[in-house]
Parts: sequence; structure tokens; C-alpha cells
Amino acid sequence: MLPDTKLHGILAAEFTPSDSLGWRPQWLTRYSSIYKNRGIVHSKGYTIRLSRSLRNPIINAATSEII
Repeated sequence: MLPDTKLHGILAAEFTPSDSLGWRPQWLTRYSSIYKNRGIVHSKGYTIRLSRSLRNPIINAATSEII
């Protein structure tokens, strides 16, 4: 699945650093849509379900990893 450090990096690029803390992946699925009767892939992507603990997270200062 998606490691916590990689997830934090993705979220930190889009949101403030404090808003990107405390998130954990619950599940991840890959999808693709195909044009009917043609067999041509129209699009591919991923859907992820995250949960967040708003309690005071303990962060490893060296790696920014949530413990």
C-alpha cells in the first residue's frame, strides 16, 4: 500500500504542512475505464480512502514520519 511518509509528502504538496499530518490510508483501489465495444482504455487512476486522527500526533523530527 502507500507508505505514510509518501502520503504525507503528497498531501504536504497540496495543503499546509499541519493539514497533511495524521492521515492514514484505509484502502486503495485502481480503476480503468474502457470504451464499449472497442477495447480502448479511456482513463486509468486510483481511488484512496483516508482516515485522520486529530489527536496530537507524535512526529519523528528527523524524517517527518508520524509515529
